[in-house]
Amino acid sequence: MSDKWRVGLEFTGLLILASSLVFVAMQMRQDHKIALAQLNLDQLELFNSRFAAGFESEHYLTMFSKLYATNAWEREGLTDEEVAAAEIEAIMWWTYAEGVFESYREGLVTDKAWEEARVEIGVLSALPPFRAVYDTIWKTTPSEFTRTVDELRAQSTSPRGSTTRSH
Repeated sequence: MSDKWRVGLEFTGLLILASSLVFVAMQMRQDHKIALAQLNLDQLELFNSRFAAGFESEHYLTMFSKLYATNAWEREGLTDEEVAAAEIEAIMWWTYAEGVFESYREGLVTDKAWEEARVEIGVLSALPPFRAVYDTIWKTTPSEFTRTVDELRAQSTSPRGSTTRSH
């Protein structure tokens, strides 16, 4: 075999090896993203499961209304248990919204799905229990998520913002 052929074959082999290594590195990066997203999802599900279980217990709702419910929204005509249920629903939804946001940042949620979530955030963040829960829980620990929500809320209350009503 001539030296030209051998050098060409060695070079081709090196290109194949380099391409394989690049592919493996890309696959490892994607696997890492998926593992992080799954960990985040598992944590969110664990967090939400305690609240979801509370919907089934009048005692839990009574306890929640006495210990945790905020007084930052108009609750006229609602029982303490209904207030607690509304706020638990808001906690669960904000947890979901933050999970969608984090998955979007990791590239695991499409732009279209994120735009739908943005609209939903704009609408639901104007509802009294959702607004109160956000202001008393999420805003206490600023993050990229809270900065994004604050921007969306500001857009929905500005005259040139979305058509979302503000309360």
